[in-house]
Amino acid sequence: MKTFPTNFESAMPKIIIIGAGLSSIALACNLKKRGFTDFVIYDKANDMGGTWLWNTYPGAACDVPATMYSFSFAPKYDWTGSWVGQPELLEYIWSVVDKFQLRQHFVPNTECLSAKWDNGEWIVEFESNGKQIIEKCQILVCCPGALSTPNDCPLPGKDKFKGAIFHSARWNHDVDLNQKQVIVIGNGCSAAQIVPSIADKVKSITQFARSAHNLCQLPISPVKRSKITVFLLKYVPGLNTVFRFILFLVMDQFFAIFKFKSGQTYRRILDNASKSYIKRTAPKEYLDLLMPQHEFGYKRRIFDMGYLESLKLPHVHLTNEALQEIVEDGVKTKDGKVYQADVIVYSTGFKVQEYMTPMQVYGVKSNLHEQWKSTGARAYLGTFVHGFPNFCLLSGPNTGTGHHSVLFFSECQINLLLQALKPVLSGKFKTFQVTQEAEDAYNKEIEKRMQKLIWSQTDKKTETWYLDNGRNSVIYPGYASTFWFKTLYLKRRHFVFA
Repeated sequence: MKTFPTNFESAMPKIIIIGAGLSSIALACNLKKRGFTDFVIYDKANDMGGTWLWNTYPGAACDVPATMYSFSFAPKYDWTGSWVGQPELLEYIWSVVDKFQLRQHFVPNTECLSAKWDNGEWIVEFESNGKQIIEKCQILVCCPGALSTPNDCPLPGKDKFKGAIFHSARWNHDVDLNQKQVIVIGNGCSAAQIVPSIADKVKSITQFARSAHNLCQLPISPVKRSKITVFLLKYVPGLNTVFRFILFLVMDQFFAIFKFKSGQTYRRILDNASKSYIKRTAPKEYLDLLMPQHEFGYKRRIFDMGYLESLKLPHVHLTNEALQEIVEDGVKTKDGKVYQADVIVYSTGFKVQEYMTPMQVYGVKSNLHEQWKSTGARAYLGTFVHGFPNFCLLSGPNTGTGHHSVLFFSECQINLLLQALKPVLSGKFKTFQVTQEAEDAYNKEIEKRMQKLIWSQTDKKTETWYLDNGRNSVIYPGYASTFWFKTLYLKRRHFVFA
């Protein structure tokens, strides 16, 4: 493995990393593995963990197999199942943080407000406990995370409500749900996990759903690994790597469903399987509300972890009535009906399209958000933006995935990022940035690839968080293996080092 010089205090510039989620942690671990420790991680949260620190709602779990939703350099052999919950994931993340001693680099409760490139360095503004803090660095890395900023409450009247109201990603654990009337607004992945997890505690649940999703049966039973399996994966050389590689290949084949023409057969098979599962599992009175009308894959599929069965309970109700406002004792529909509630949970997703909001980034000539207003969110391999020297994004535009592990994509980006950083960290150059030509050519390729996928060919009136004004700046339009290959080696001709 290539390493950076160990005399970093005098030879290397300081790196500031914004965000303390999985991408940030992976980058920090890789920096330390290469002997570089002159970096600081800032986050508005009080600890590291990102999405899995914030999302602590009942039933919170990852819908990607744990073997792939883990760091390649820090395998865990004794997962309690193929899919695991938030507590186990966060425990694993913290174990990696502690192993690499990352908390000594971490500044909690500090939100980044802005960053400006000025005379060869980044001037970064933070706010902590009401105080403004200004720091400088030579290299700035932003790891905003797609599921970090919740959507605002979608209804007026929030302040009128006399009970407790909160977003699923900001769950209020001080609120006792026992024998309470609960209203859940939304029916995405989080809501499908919350409803069955609280159903046995509450007096009633009324869930308001705007549209249907492809609810699917878990392809693998979430059984706990046996002791012999754990032993073999841990002690037989290369076995866990082979297992992870096979799983990687199997998962990667599912990208084919997004291809508009050649994926039609796959989508039809999966759509029929989803609808068949819903028909035989859900109550008959809710089938019309639950049956998806869009192409399979257009919206993210949801693995059912007890949601459909919970709808059979007499005190759990599902409706698609249009809501108008929040009132003192519940919510009011557009037809004038009032549903009473003690607790309102709005599980309405995240501001996936608003990268780094509300942080403002000023490059050589422009504000990044203003630049993206005219072009849409875009970057070279989701990582570099022309006009913003010594600036990198992790989990940037078009690095999301609807079929694989986003953490794998982040590690691919990190491999590329480290190659770009090395000449600067070694003192050979002071700055680097991608060329405009390379960025334009790459994004032209992205758009061309996207035209062959279902988001560009089907009814864009159907709501999906993949799209923003009809443009998909979230999903990488290719196989995970393709992205790995493209990020394997840095093309120096696509960069300017000075």
